[in-house]
Amino acid sequence: SYRELKEIVIKDCKEELLEVQKCLPEVLAQYQQSDMYAYTKNSFFLRKSCIKMLKKASDFLKKVLPNAKLLLVYAYRHPDVQQKYFCEQCDLMKQKYDFLEKEQLFEMVHQLIAVPKVAGHPTGGAIDLTIQVEGKTLDMGTKIADFSDSEKIKPFSKQITDVQQKNRLLLRSIMVQ
Repeated sequence: SYRELKEIVIKDCKEELLEVQKCLPEVLAQYQQSDMYAYTKNSFFLRKSCIKMLKKASDFLKKVLPNAKLLLVYAYRHPDVQQKYFCEQCDLMKQKYDFLEKEQLFEMVHQLIAVPKVAGHPTGGAIDLTIQVEGKTLDMGTKIADFSDSEKIKPFSKQITDVQQKNRLLLRSIMVQ
């Protein structure tokens, strides 16, 4: 939660950012939006330790589902882009929940878009991804960054099909491994 994260002292770990496509050609990397083009063109960057973990996840996926690949749609996100997304979501939430205090609003928005001060994307330490099998993305019940149904986006939503839940659990188990 945001409340817990904001209490952590932030310090630079000095870990270098590496280009995902060069380090992990077996992982597909394709932006769904053009907001990072001005900063990184079509390249994706992650911390070295995240690259190692993503490699393990990709290797595990190959064992479980040999004809599948991880599809990365976001990694490092420029702080200005993170701020823009956060502010947009704050504005939407304020319209819906105008009675919330700032702290409550931030906590609620943080469930969808991380508060920029504690966000992982601007550090190269967070990813958005899914699974592709033979060029088709597995149905997870929603598209990445689709916040139109706050119940459906929850990992264990009761509003998705059994197949969608199975796909989410597959991705979760790969990432946990």
